Amino acid sequence: MSMTAALIAVVGIWLVLMLAYCSRLYRCWREPVVHNPVLIFESDDWGAGPLEQAEALANLRSVLVKYKDQQGEHPIMTLGVVLAIADTERIRSENCNDYHAMLLTHPKFSTVHEQIRLGVEEGVFDIQLHGREHYWPSTLMRAAESTPSVRSWLMSDDLPYTEDLPSPLQTRWTDAAFLPSRFHSPAETELAVNEEAELFKECFSALPKVAVATTFVWNRDVEQAWARHGVEVIVTPGVRYTLRDERGQPSGVDKWICNADKSDAGQTYLVRDIYFEPMRGHSPGRLVEDVKKNSILGRASLVEIHRINFIRDSQIAISSLKAIDDGLEAILKNFPTIRFMTTYDLAKALASGREDVVEHCFIIRFRVWLRRVSEINEFYGYAKWTGLMLVFWVMMKLLGDEWRLSSR
Repeated sequence: MSMTAALIAVVGIWLVLMLAYCSRLYRCWREPVVHNPVLIFESDDWGAGPLEQAEALANLRSVLVKYKDQQGEHPIMTLGVVLAIADTERIRSENCNDYHAMLLTHPKFSTVHEQIRLGVEEGVFDIQLHGREHYWPSTLMRAAESTPSVRSWLMSDDLPYTEDLPSPLQTRWTDAAFLPSRFHSPAETELAVNEEAELFKECFSALPKVAVATTFVWNRDVEQAWARHGVEVIVTPGVRYTLRDERGQPSGVDKWICNADKSDAGQTYLVRDIYFEPMRGHSPGRLVEDVKKNSILGRASLVEIHRINFIRDSQIAISSLKAIDDGLEAILKNFPTIRFMTTYDLAKALASGREDVVEHCFIIRFRVWLRRVSEINEFYGYAKWTGLMLVFWVMMKLLGDEWRLSSR
């Protein structure tokens, strides 16, 4: 085979490879590129529940308010709020025959509600809808008939921790009493969303603008209902899980998601892809490295950190607060141009292409695209084997980029 014929064959292979992955390559290009690093802490499960949350929220406020970015904004921790919890005293009095809820509007939760309000006023908290409950009540009641631990949870002496429920039962938008789970009907979903949106408004004087589904399981019906009740932004893990499978794991992926993608109802999607749980041994150094990687890829850093890090165990709570404190100090030292903003503001900036947040220079965007495609594992393997990745590496060098595609 002549050199020319060999070159044509290789280029042909490259074209076939590019065509095979064209949708994913295009998604990497379509996703906006942020100018500067962006950091948002995203914390779920707050609201109706154990009253020790009030002290935990006060401690978080005292840490977050210490720091500011160059625009004078404090770091934001979004609170995925749960608006009701099982009223275990009433359920116990009726021997678990009927479900009763205690709403966040109950005077018992006044100290928790007050800490949320103070954090919002100080500019360190922002509220997201997580759900009326962190479960589907009728599913929980059916599960209690055959699962003693669930029955005990519903009849416990104190306000219970939803973290103690089996993971599938913590899912609100699918019926996981039996696995694989089953969809709620559109009518049930609409009624539930209407109920929780109105309760959210009663608690916080406005309809929710941002929603994040419990355990990241939801579907198109939920999105449509959210849209009809004020939700403009949906926080995702980069896919839409629609059910729990036979093993109880999130499954039924029907959509792959990039930042600033739109739902069928017109909402803006964001991707939460950094996990920082100090109780699991995640260190401030890990946080810095994760933010660095996202920044190299032109993505904002939405950092998942659950409330369980800050309640129940006092030693874990203290170490988790220190991890946040040390992490923010390290972030500001390593990324002096870091931006702090709410999830809602970020979504609107990305969707509109706001120039102080979003990069529009073609060369810079192309460099970032080259980095992003190297993160597509299957494509990277084939591209490296066929020599296409070498071409990408040469283009990067010509553009003055130091990102190493081969650093695996």
